[in-house]
Amino acid sequence: MNNILTTIFLSLVILLTSQVHAEQNMKSTIMALHEIDDKVNQTTFNKSGAYEKLAQYQKINEQAKKLEAIARQYANTLHKRAVNNLPIKGEDLSIMRALMNSTILLLEKTSLFTNTFKTSSKVNEIATAQQRLASLIVKINYVKLYRSAVEIFFKNNEVKKVAVEIFNMINNPKQKAVMEKFSEIPQTDQFAQSLQFEANRFVDNHYYYLKLLNPTVTKAVVILEQHNIEQTILGRAIPKLKLQNVETWFVEIWNRTTNFVSGLFGNFVGAIRFRHGYMKNHQVAVNELYKILRPLDIIAEKTPFAATDFFIPGHFGHIAIYLGTEEQLKQYGLWDAPLVRKYHHLIRQGKTIVESIRPGSRMVSLEDFLEIDEITIIRDRNILNDKWQARMTAEVALEQLWKEYDFNFDISTLDKVVCSEVPYHAFGYKRWPTSYVLGRHTISPDEIIQNAFTKGSGVDFILSLKAKRDRRLNLVSKVEMASNLDIDYNAQEDLFTKKEKKCRTVTTYRHANNRASRYHRRCTTYDKPLIYNDL
Repeated sequence: MNNILTTIFLSLVILLTSQVHAEQNMKSTIMALHEIDDKVNQTTFNKSGAYEKLAQYQKINEQAKKLEAIARQYANTLHKRAVNNLPIKGEDLSIMRALMNSTILLLEKTSLFTNTFKTSSKVNEIATAQQRLASLIVKINYVKLYRSAVEIFFKNNEVKKVAVEIFNMINNPKQKAVMEKFSEIPQTDQFAQSLQFEANRFVDNHYYYLKLLNPTVTKAVVILEQHNIEQTILGRAIPKLKLQNVETWFVEIWNRTTNFVSGLFGNFVGAIRFRHGYMKNHQVAVNELYKILRPLDIIAEKTPFAATDFFIPGHFGHIAIYLGTEEQLKQYGLWDAPLVRKYHHLIRQGKTIVESIRPGSRMVSLEDFLEIDEITIIRDRNILNDKWQARMTAEVALEQLWKEYDFNFDISTLDKVVCSEVPYHAFGYKRWPTSYVLGRHTISPDEIIQNAFTKGSGVDFILSLKAKRDRRLNLVSKVEMASNLDIDYNAQEDLFTKKEKKCRTVTTYRHANNRASRYHRRCTTYDKPLIYNDL
């Protein structure tokens, strides 16, 4: 349970009242966090005098303020999405993980600061004052972080769930230990009593500390004065968290049950195929597709001969990401990306596609992928013009490898992944249409492809190719494909629309003079223009 709180701490740090007014995006946010990490790593407390140690701590504190500002703006963005009933975007996972790493680093450096004061060999009036003030500074920062996490990130179950997922994926034992210890400290009675005692002692001895005329002590007093201890600490209880309640317990049981049942059904039905795909061993199709495909294209397929095709809603039954050949990856500057390097051997074997199927996620060749009748390619038109974004997209796609199949179809589950979640996470900076089913946000292959018909999405429809029984290849136009997806084309406005149902609750009274009433739902269907919303 402590792991859950720990994750929330590290996910998003909000302490003071810093504000960021510029609009954030994944690139600027992650680069800013990396800059914070670099500056924190440059800070050391070894072999320094007390004043120098405090000066170094001030440098760390400045980086903490920057981190707080980033987190505050980011939290505002998350809350806007929650208000609009929108799920967390794929890019949020990368940002939250970067925030976690930055927070862990700050915690480790802060512990070095406190340890250097505790191991001081000079036990005198000045040294005692320095130790007491240093201890109080760190405890107050702990409490501010803790309260902020409780106030903001335990209100949004979607954020909390994702934060827990990210923490559970940390495979560094040292980082987990730092987080677990950090989460436990503020909740203990011993810590609460110690904080109140030290805060009262500081208030009572404020002028005594100043009269010592020691620069380190004076600097520490100034830092503590900025925290307004009498208003923010004295007499204020530290909130206790119920990390598990009846609701979350039922949700966990429900998720496990549906994952098990769906897995049994999916594995049974998925094994049933009535024939081979018409594109299987189709060298003409392979040659034509290699001429068209570029790195990071999204490819969807249809297999009407598979039993699963009868149960999966929509037109497409599967979707994946084309990573690219060695030559293509070198051409676009992706070959030397750290995670791409890890899979050089597979790419050289011709395995150029990242996908998730029932046994789990993997890399396959285009030839193996073409056990299908139909393929559609869509493309982010600007992805290869932005080297940083292209690298990030490729690496996030590769991070999905070797995960189990997500039979819950929950986009916020990170240890498991379904096919459509691979592009959802990899192209995290995009807003993809989703559905809310059985208490969770899901995304289907059709919904991924829908962005190619959405005005302003920056996603282009590149090609749709269909093989017939005689193995002849036929092109499917964009308008024809739209029809397959139940999307209509308004030629006059050059805009695609989709049927949407809008419902409201209506109250009717049985008699004019009688208050007896009943409620019922009244729904209407309308044509919703497909216009991109990046919220």
